[in-house]
Amino acid sequence: MRTPGRAARVAVPAPAGAVFLFRYDDPEAGVHWAMPGGGMEPGESPLETAEREVREETGWSDLAIEDGLL
Repeated sequence: MRTPGRAARVAVPAPAGAVFLFRYDDPEAGVHWAMPGGGMEPGESPLETAEREVREETGWSDLAIEDGLL
């Protein structure tokens, strides 16, 4: 079970200056865009959460994610 209110998101920049976003079409929240990320699992650090979420949502496991999360 995830810890309520704790999450991590990752800005994945493209060489041309764009940022990778997902489009969500949520029946309750409507259409919105968000960076890869999501809720923290118990015992996870923000960096571990960011790495797991990017891997789960994109399949990318070779990104070097810097520990610059707040």
